[in-house]
Amino acid sequence: MISEQLYLKYFEYLINGQRKDCVRITQELLDRHIDIKELYIGLFQKSLYEVGHLWELNKISVAREHVVT
Repeated sequence: MISEQLYLKYFEYLINGQRKDCVRITQELLDRHIDIKELYIGLFQKSLYEVGHLWELNKISVAREHVVT
């Protein structure tokens, strides 16, 4: 299971364009043999839903939303 703390760190890196840090977290989870469904739903999907939500609230630009996705 992906902890809330790890998700928040990943999301912080993602929203700030820190791609290498996002890749590092993803690789660490894969190295721990995380279930691929959990990775996609608990990290990627959750992050993208939050990005969409922030865009809807006009807290991030459409350009930032496009870069993140």
